[in-house]
Amino acid sequence: MNNYLKEIAILGNDNRRRKIEEILDSLGVRYNIVGNKSKNIVVPINPSDKRIVIGAHYDAFYYGANDNGAACVILLNLINDLKNSNKSFDFVFFDMEEQGGVGSREYIEIIGRDNIGAMINLDMCGLGSNIVLTHSFGSKIDSSLRSFYNLIFDENANNVDCLPPGDYNNFVDAGISAMFIINSTDNDLDWYNGDCSIYPEFLETMHQETDTYDSFDSQGMIMIYEFLRKHLIE
Repeated sequence: MNNYLKEIAILGNDNRRRKIEEILDSLGVRYNIVGNKSKNIVVPINPSDKRIVIGAHYDAFYYGANDNGAACVILLNLINDLKNSNKSFDFVFFDMEEQGGVGSREYIEIIGRDNIGAMINLDMCGLGSNIVLTHSFGSKIDSSLRSFYNLIFDENANNVDCLPPGDYNNFVDAGISAMFIINSTDNDLDWYNGDCSIYPEFLETMHQETDTYDSFDSQGMIMIYEFLRKHLIE
């Protein structure tokens, strides 16, 4: 997993996109570039109107190891695990999240909300040892997907009412059931739970030149990957 991160945590969003495409080519999976203003990388597996979208934005300020290279690495490993699955997924590397979520909005418009069963959004998955998540049930979710969401949601102790805005919000606004998963330090877990007197530690690297591969601890990224892999493969 660290090798992927070293390749992806580089300057330049176009460079990062090309690196992701190179890795996908090496995994032997088919992908599409979806978007008008944006260049979302979409890996479809058995497309259907019940597909689960698992997404992470690849655009970043500076090197973007934690925000959001770690989440992209999780996607790459899940794609390799699930590329022969009989379930329905779209793995999406979203473009232009840092510009107001342009990429995820375009993806929803092009694919169509009626062709999406649910969504899992990953962001900032590399800082800390606590999995934190929130979710929203939209207007369309069948019983099997609801059970799947509840299974993940109920198993995790760090459920919060909301997380900072991201691609997740575009799916919620479209009435699509969505879950947002991040990683957190112990300090930031208290902040996410409503203690506004705490200065969040993630601000020390988010959108900063310090968000590099050399300053990254991969344990949190691996923990979220294993957490998701267990639920998605079963």
